[in-house]
Amino acid sequence: MSIVNEVRTRAEEALEQGKQAFDSAQAKLSDAVEDAGQFAGQLPGTVRGLVGLAESFMQELRNDERVTKLVDRAESAVNDIRTDKRVVQLAERAENAYAVLQGVVVKQVGDLIAKSPVGADTKAEPAPTATPAPTAPAGGPKVTAAATKPAVAKNSAPTKPAVKRTPAKPASKPTD
Repeated sequence: MSIVNEVRTRAEEALEQGKQAFDSAQAKLSDAVEDAGQFAGQLPGTVRGLVGLAESFMQELRNDERVTKLVDRAESAVNDIRTDKRVVQLAERAENAYAVLQGVVVKQVGDLIAKSPVGADTKAEPAPTATPAPTAPAGGPKVTAAATKPAVAKNSAPTKPAVKRTPAKPASKPTD
């Protein structure tokens, strides 16, 4: 057999194998689409079944005397609390306190904002500088260090040291 015939035969075999693989893949895809369609068809029935089960459970709870008594007692307790004078007064006081507190906070925040302007076009005030020590005019009296010290109140009591110090005792000699 010539080389050309052998190449042609192998190409035809490869083409046939490709067609078979394509047909197989197409069949599997069709099966998967069919299964998905069946599942999607069953899903609404399953959801309806779950909803029906939940509704029947709720109906049983509504018809249960214990649940009805419990709900009635809870509603009665809530109504009693809402109509109690003490609770109403407490709620009013809490609302008033909240309003006052809110007013104070808003005012303080407003004051802080007014005192400290923020923005790129505003300049911060320079920090106050220390007052320079007084100097004597040329040819005048000399200023001493005592003149630059802050004044001490004359009625202030003398300060005592925080800890009273005592002289150290001599170390004793060890006995043999």
